[in-house]
Amino acid sequence: MNQRSRYCFSFDNAVAEKRFSVLVSNSAINTKYTIEAFKTIGGYFVLVDLKANIDAVVSSRRVVNEVDTKDLVGTSIDFKGLDEPLIPCFQKPKAKQLNTQKYSECKRKVFTLELKHDKDLLACYKNVHQPENIWPKIVENMNAMGILNLEIYLRGYTAFMIMDLPLYFDMEKDGAKWAAMPQEQEWQAYVAKFQRTNPETKALEKWKELERIALK
Repeated sequence: MNQRSRYCFSFDNAVAEKRFSVLVSNSAINTKYTIEAFKTIGGYFVLVDLKANIDAVVSSRRVVNEVDTKDLVGTSIDFKGLDEPLIPCFQKPKAKQLNTQKYSECKRKVFTLELKHDKDLLACYKNVHQPENIWPKIVENMNAMGILNLEIYLRGYTAFMIMDLPLYFDMEKDGAKWAAMPQEQEWQAYVAKFQRTNPETKALEKWKELERIALK
């Protein structure tokens, strides 16, 4: 498997203890990566991130915008006992104005949302989130709001969204400002047909925030 700076996993309660045991005991992860786990309904969503010589903390953390590939040399993770890592459905393109420093102080939030159980709609959802299909204004709005990183991962019909936000970002106040930006309402109406939610619900109300848990 190719080495990279992030691996995401999702697994059920029934196998949680065994999966966490594999992650915590993996020497490559312990020396090169940090582990964050979030409680879902019936399971967990787990992020394994390259440390890049910095420590992740709950309230304030440093997020790598540009990973130096030399940090990955000689690092390999033993995935025996784990499911295949999730593949990102969407990754926010990097913005030059947000990369003036290699590291940016921010906070991380993780959300989940259920998609309609229809394979054709699922394929379409993946397609509209491809770099060439995402509306340019939507990405511009993310940059204007200072969103450092936003990624969406899928496990079946369940979507997980990772957001790295400036410390000053207020989900209620700034979220309302974000929702009022050009083409945001049109975009939300467009993607609502894929989601098992009320189409009239605001974006940040559709996505349910996950609780971060401590790993022993």
